[in-house]
Amino acid sequence: MKINKMTIAEIYYADDDLDDLEIFEEAVKQLTSEENLQINLHTYMDGERLLQSVRSHRNPGMLVFLDINMPEKNGYDILREIRADKHVCTLPVIMFSTSSNAQTIKTCYDYGASLYTTKPGNFNELKKVIRQIMQIDWKTFRHENYDLFSALRRA
Repeated sequence: MKINKMTIAEIYYADDDLDDLEIFEEAVKQLTSEENLQINLHTYMDGERLLQSVRSHRNPGMLVFLDINMPEKNGYDILREIRADKHVCTLPVIMFSTSSNAQTIKTCYDYGASLYTTKPGNFNELKKVIRQIMQIDWKTFRHENYDLFSALRRA
């Protein structure tokens, strides 16, 4: 999905940290108004509710953001369920975590993550990350050939 004046996106984000959800929501609101985008954000405090919603709404232009450490079903579990469901298995899934542990990142990619990124440390960086992720052409994207942080430095 390339970002432009007419971009319409559905973002589904699960995180058990209410502060993280609220900051993400504010960043999306600002991007929506500053860049004249239409982003419909759906937030969930658990992965199971996100999974149910994604399965029932299946739209092109959907992006899924998952935190890893959540109670009940964690981000790994939800990622595996998305990849196993023939109706939603092709959705871009961005693992969005505070961890920069190499094994955590490898596990996410092994389970089928489209992209792994650490949660930025400040609000403006969060907006840049969301904007950059929205610019990715997910039909041709391969994480092996992409460096989000280099792309952010160019942005």
